[in-house]
Amino acid sequence: MKKILMLAIIICSSFLTASALDNFKKERIDSLQNVVKNATYDTTRIHALVQLADVYHDSLSLALDYIYRAKEIGKQLNDQKIIAMINLKSGLLYLYRGLHKKALEHFFKSYRYYQQTKDDKHLLMVIKSITDTYYALNENKLIDEYSIKGLKLSRQLQDTSSIGNFLNMRGLMALRVNKHQQALEYFKEALALDERKPDPEMQNVLLNNIGMGYNFLKEYDQALKYLFRSVEKAEMGRDIYLKKAKKAKKDEMHVRDKANFSIANTYINIGTVYKNKKDYNKAIEYSEKGIQLIAHNKRAFYQYRKVYHTLSQVYEAQNNAEKAYEYYKLFIASRDSMTALTTHQQLDKIQAEFVADTKEKEIANLKREAEITTQRNRVINTALGGGLFLMLTLAGLIYKRYDDKRKSHDVLSERNHEITAQNHEISAQRDQIADKNDKLVNAYQNITDSIEYAHRIQEALLPSLNLMHKTLPESMVMFKPRDVVSGDFYWFANVGTQVDNDTKTVLAAVDCTGHGVPGAFMSMAGDAYLNQIVKQQNITEPGQVLTALHRNIRLALKQETTGNRDGMDISLVTIDKQKQTIQFAGAKNPLIYIQDGELHLIKGDKYPVGGEQREGERSFTTHTIPVNPEKPITFYLFSDGFQDQFGGEEGKKFMVSQFRELLLSIHHLPMVLQKARLEQTFESWLEAKQPDGKHEQVDDVLVMGFKV
Repeated sequence: MKKILMLAIIICSSFLTASALDNFKKERIDSLQNVVKNATYDTTRIHALVQLADVYHDSLSLALDYIYRAKEIGKQLNDQKIIAMINLKSGLLYLYRGLHKKALEHFFKSYRYYQQTKDDKHLLMVIKSITDTYYALNENKLIDEYSIKGLKLSRQLQDTSSIGNFLNMRGLMALRVNKHQQALEYFKEALALDERKPDPEMQNVLLNNIGMGYNFLKEYDQALKYLFRSVEKAEMGRDIYLKKAKKAKKDEMHVRDKANFSIANTYINIGTVYKNKKDYNKAIEYSEKGIQLIAHNKRAFYQYRKVYHTLSQVYEAQNNAEKAYEYYKLFIASRDSMTALTTHQQLDKIQAEFVADTKEKEIANLKREAEITTQRNRVINTALGGGLFLMLTLAGLIYKRYDDKRKSHDVLSERNHEITAQNHEISAQRDQIADKNDKLVNAYQNITDSIEYAHRIQEALLPSLNLMHKTLPESMVMFKPRDVVSGDFYWFANVGTQVDNDTKTVLAAVDCTGHGVPGAFMSMAGDAYLNQIVKQQNITEPGQVLTALHRNIRLALKQETTGNRDGMDISLVTIDKQKQTIQFAGAKNPLIYIQDGELHLIKGDKYPVGGEQREGERSFTTHTIPVNPEKPITFYLFSDGFQDQFGGEEGKKFMVSQFRELLLSIHHLPMVLQKARLEQTFESWLEAKQPDGKHEQVDDVLVMGFKV
């Protein structure tokens, strides 16, 4: 009952806070609009319009309207300083919406003005904005160039806050390229400056960055020393800002959430350091503290992802397979949520670009209309003035003046018609763009729906992992398609009867030509023929299965006459528990097995199933491996997707040798942890620090493993 009452109080408090904030925002908007309407000075009106654009930053169209109105007044005043300020505000608005190119366009307009007028104070603000934009774009060389300019100018102005910000930026850049010692020097210099006039929020950031710098250098005690100081500063800052917020009647909940987020981030980093130090109980303690502080923050995807990854690794190191797998699943879920958020942000960016482009066209059209109207008024005024003057001087020319006026009016009418036609044309073009956009969205949705439906069909065709685990308790499948549908697939079947104890288990890892939709079609054909050969015709010897599959694919695709070369690379094994043997046949793909800590590799035949055939008859070789229950063996079947993946800090392939070393290093673990370790290694390989961001997955990935 107490919990329910407390929840009700929290909910009511949240509603009251939100309501108060809405009222505060409405009052501010009303006040600013009143200034725009009644201000005596144009400069006052401009500043009010810019503030309104800031209030409406979430609505790009409205914000751009206010910015445009401010800029027009600035142009009428011919005040370049005000126009430069408006360009800076426009750039910040575009930067907030992720429109980086448009942001830079406006920033550089301000940059040129402030540089020419030697307004170093505002120039420094623009350089910081440009540097932040290039940081968001991962433009390392340009970040370096402008952060050096910013640092130099900050020192000239003796602006310690800006010096600290640019030093921190250069430290982050050094971390990005693994220059950890250099990064620490930048962070420490910034911290020493900040301590002259302490800012708890900045100190928290710098101490946290120093701690992680020492973590990368594997100096874990030093890392913990700075990270715990970071927590102290964050808590101190939270208390200070809460008092200020309360005094100013601002949103205390927002201040508390922001501070707690910062503390949680540091706790998670502390957990990571303790994990690296192999103090696993402390790693769990601080990781869980971090989770508690962000429990209600549904958008902390990066933090959730990091802490779940840490906990999965910690429990794996403690040989707690159940907990390790539980947190690994949470890690995958948070990664997927992060991917969904990125996709959503990309869609928001596309929409924002469309709104910005449309608004710019509307503004250009309004300008053109205004110019024509001004010209028309000028002609009318000239004609009227001339007519009045001539009426006073010479009555005989009245008719001629009247005729000139009529002709001018005809010209103006014609121009009005042109303007109207242009407006209709612009409206029609806008409607066409909207119509084409709708058609593109619908076409994209139809294609996506079709691919998603194909994905569901393909998933339904894949064998039950529950049945596979029931037959082979120590087994796993790592299956990671590059696209929604896949050219790789795994296959499993039990053949025979349990009555005479003659059941055989057949497993296959199949890599079809291509990936995505083309590969998926081949995979469906392969699945159907394997079912026919093994389950219906009861053929279980691997070499015979692949030979029959090769014939069927060749016939189905009419490869003798069409020249079609599509096919598949396969590793296929048959487990015969009664005879205590494992039989293997491969089409280009090998089999790896590990026994007594020694890795063995059996190569498959050098040609694929299906595709070009130059020899008269193609048959595949069966290899037999005896199994001794007292000496367990770990087997692996796989496609080439894992070893061919580009990644790491140098952007190279993972390679066969490294893949074999990985399998050898994990073969002793339970299969559920082997799968987790494979997936973690693959993700880390993709996400290794790169100037241009994360590597893209190049192929479908499939690894199957089992122990007998």
